[in-house]
Amino acid sequence: MIATITRRFTRKPIYSSFIDAKDDDDMSIGDESTIMTQEEIKNTWIQEDEATAIRKKCLRIVSKVEQSGTARVNGNSKKQYCIRGLEKYLGRKHTIRRASVQYIVEEYKQYNEQGYVNENEIAKLYKNISMENQIQAQQFATMDRKEVERYIARC
Repeated sequence: MIATITRRFTRKPIYSSFIDAKDDDDMSIGDESTIMTQEEIKNTWIQEDEATAIRKKCLRIVSKVEQSGTARVNGNSKKQYCIRGLEKYLGRKHTIRRASVQYIVEEYKQYNEQGYVNENEIAKLYKNISMENQIQAQQFATMDRKEVERYIARC
């Protein structure tokens, strides 16, 4: 088996070696083609303290956004916190999904109260709501892609 360790945040390989896999938990990297020290290999990955610092910073941003109710920095309409990727911590995704399901349940109750039961209509309604959410997700993905392209063009 060949392992390739890549630079942080890039896909360009900087190290390749054979791995001796004895068990799933017991793997060693062969020395035949080592071109990096163990310290250099370690530094290619995000360390636990770095991950903790990133996590804390993200949680601080989430806390500030939830307290203020907006992503604006100190009420400044020009400066905003970037909350892309933090939606699951903000609860919006869960809230949207829960609201969608609640809407479907309410519609189903109304249909039942009127003596009208048509699972196909309920399925269509749910499909429409799901499609709306999917379209919104695709729009966010397009915005993210454009932002990344602008960032890369600046570098």
